[in-house]
Order: sequence, then C-alpha cells, then structure tokens
Amino acid sequence: MERINVPSEEIAVVTEQIYEQRIDKMFACFDGYNVQETRRLAGEEVRQELEEKWQKAEAERQKAEAEQERLMQNLLKMGITPEQLLQAQQIP
Repeated sequence: MERINVPSEEIAVVTEQIYEQRIDKMFACFDGYNVQETRRLAGEEVRQELEEKWQKAEAERQKAEAEQERLMQNLLKMGITPEQLLQAQQIP
C-alpha cells in the first residue's frame, strides 16, 4: 500500500481490520467490480485517444505539406528555384 502512496494512517486501519478478521468488509464495495473489464475498457480508451492524436498529427502534417507545395509553386512562378533559395539562406 505504501507503493501506491496510501497514507500511513489508512494502512494502519487496514492492517488492524485484517488482524481483526474484518477483511470481508473491506472489499464489500468491490461487489460487481470487474478488474479485467475495467482494464480492458481503459486500454480501449487509451487506444482511441492515441488514434485521435495520430489522426490530428497526420492532418497537420498533410496541411503543412500542402502549404509547402503552395509556397514552392509561388516561388517557381516568381522564377526562384529551390537552389537559389538555399543559396540565399547561406549568405551572411
């Protein structure tokens, strides 16, 4: 219990209940609680959140690529090649 940061006062109460053989009362609130189902649902939620973040990042990447392409086309229309642009950036 110390590993999950339970206050020492609560650990003492639990320990006392165990010694007094009242452990069954401690777990009364867990009736109907399914640990494996809870973990499965939590895993699904995490997967869904990650999928949403990945989709958002992918959309942003595609938007940035489209903007880069648009800028490159405008530069080419102005007669500026990518090589000229790189050379201009190297001039101090």
